[in-house]
Amino acid sequence: MSELLLDLARRQPAGSAVGIPLVCSVHPLMIEAAVSQSFDDGAPQPVDATSNQVYRPVGYQGG
Repeated sequence: MSELLLDLARRQPAGSAVGIPLVCSVHPLMIEAAVSQSFDDGAPQPVDATSNQVYRPVGYQGG
């Protein structure tokens, strides 16, 4: 993973539009779609650990 991050850091200043997508959702279909897409792309899929800050009736609670 560190090699991937170093590669991204080198490529961005050179003008490449590169990055790692991050999906912040507790919805099972969103998580499934994100993981499926990362498998298709051969890309990493970070897991957001702040999903417990989403209170369904009112939304995001900060962090």
